[in-house]
Amino acid sequence: MNAIPHTTALPPALDPLLSPRGQDDASRAVAALQAQLATSGELQARTRELEATVATLQATLEATREGILVTDEDGRVTMANRRFEALWALTLPATGLERGALLAELAPLLAGDASQLLSCVDGADACLHLADGRVIEQRSRPQRLRGEAAGRVWTFLDVTQQHRAESELREEARALELVNRTKLQVVRELDPQRLLQSIAAACLQVGGAEYAAYFELETDSARVLAYAGPPLPHLRMDARIPPTRLFRATLERRRTIRIADLMARSAAQEAAPHPVMRSYLAVPVIARDGSVAGALMLGHSRAGMFGERAQRLASGLAAGAAVALDNARLLGEARQLAQERLGLLDRERAARQAVEQLNATLEQRVARRTQALSIANRDLEAFAFSVSHDLRSPLGRVDGYAQALAALLEDEKREKPRHYLQRIRANIATMGVMVESSLALAKLSFAPMRTELVDLSAIATRICRDLADAEPLRDCQVAIEPGLRVQGDAALLDVMLGNLLRNAWKFTAPRRPAKIAFRRVTGESPFTFEIADNGVGFDGEASERLFVPFQRFHADNEFPGTGIGLATVRRLVERHGGRISAHSSPGEGCRFEFTLGA
Repeated sequence: MNAIPHTTALPPALDPLLSPRGQDDASRAVAALQAQLATSGELQARTRELEATVATLQATLEATREGILVTDEDGRVTMANRRFEALWALTLPATGLERGALLAELAPLLAGDASQLLSCVDGADACLHLADGRVIEQRSRPQRLRGEAAGRVWTFLDVTQQHRAESELREEARALELVNRTKLQVVRELDPQRLLQSIAAACLQVGGAEYAAYFELETDSARVLAYAGPPLPHLRMDARIPPTRLFRATLERRRTIRIADLMARSAAQEAAPHPVMRSYLAVPVIARDGSVAGALMLGHSRAGMFGERAQRLASGLAAGAAVALDNARLLGEARQLAQERLGLLDRERAARQAVEQLNATLEQRVARRTQALSIANRDLEAFAFSVSHDLRSPLGRVDGYAQALAALLEDEKREKPRHYLQRIRANIATMGVMVESSLALAKLSFAPMRTELVDLSAIATRICRDLADAEPLRDCQVAIEPGLRVQGDAALLDVMLGNLLRNAWKFTAPRRPAKIAFRRVTGESPFTFEIADNGVGFDGEASERLFVPFQRFHADNEFPGTGIGLATVRRLVERHGGRISAHSSPGEGCRFEFTLGA
């Protein structure tokens, strides 16, 4: 290798630079060069920053969901992202196209008026409807550079789904409003036939049905109770359709059935209520008690007409129909009950009027009977007084003559005439007692009653004490239950107890010791009492004769009496609303049981 020769000599061109003046010029040149180099570095850095910003902006524009278009002042496209080209399905790049050329590309895609497309009026945002059904939202704003208009920026967004959802929501709201309005109408409707017809008509507006019917299951068929839609041979009022499997699934098993295309089924003719029906929707109408009142059927001659929304709306109508039918049924029952009640009230009013009329008649009859009874009582009292007076006078005269005759025969030694006269006077006395007893019984039967609380124990104690005082040598054990009280007439009850206790005192005379008891009888009534003794007794089979006036079971020489006492007792017990019975056997004493009113 040849070595490069080394020399200290400078090239001739550099000689001037080495002079002092040349060195100053060189320094200035180097400084200028260095300044130029520094400016170039900043420019490169800014260029790189700008390129990064443009790249970020480009990535952002490509990442957005919106199609973006930028035009200059002359309408030439200066930039368009790929989303714009894809949104409009452009077959050539948009950048560089003139406005007219771009409009020529885009206008055929619109479904209607293209005047709003790329409109440059500020605030003229618009929704563009494309022929393929899409909806594009167009927005436009001016582009300014240093405060001057430099072009325009356009954004395009596919809002088809949003518009579709909003449209469905509006339709849903409209349908729900119609359903609610229909529910209110049918709930107020009280005639079942008009109610069902309103429901069927609402199915056409709400559910999108071509025809609708309300069915009710009968024994061997499904009966059409309401129909709305064009006339069809098989679907009409009161028509009866054989209950197919679909009908039974809804009417018997409470199932909602929705079929997009009945013709696609293997047994389409058997399944469809009518041969031209393809879309089918049936919803059960469930009553308040859980039973199936009927079914709503919606039909259409085209397939796929009923979706989830139609099913929901039909179910809402069915629920409203169920409530309305229940209300109508309850109203019918209420009206029937009201009619029955009115009938009962009419009959009750008629019965009340009849009772009032009967009471008035009865009061008149009672008044007449009372007046007649008062007259009869007065006549009876007058008759009794007359009988008493008329009988007493002859008896007194007969007794006087017999007494005078006895005085005349007093010196006679014949006993038989005197004996006969004594017999005559004794029978006259007996007849007088019987007359007085009969009058007393008559007076007791018609005497007015004064009701008060009477202490029977006190009355019985007093009567037994008087009997013991009259015969102090009698050996008699008397047991009187304390606190025996009833509502009644004190004077009449005194007479009644006096007869019973004196009767017991008389027929226990042969007993040593005699026993007499007065007590309450436990049983159905708290006002049932008995007076029992251990006297001679009588034949119990003839006990009813005991209460007949002047009936006696013993000879007068054994137990004297008139036979009026027990008849008086029975009359007084009956006047107090009670009854009396006697129970006895010969030689075993006697028991009188009696019940007094409360």
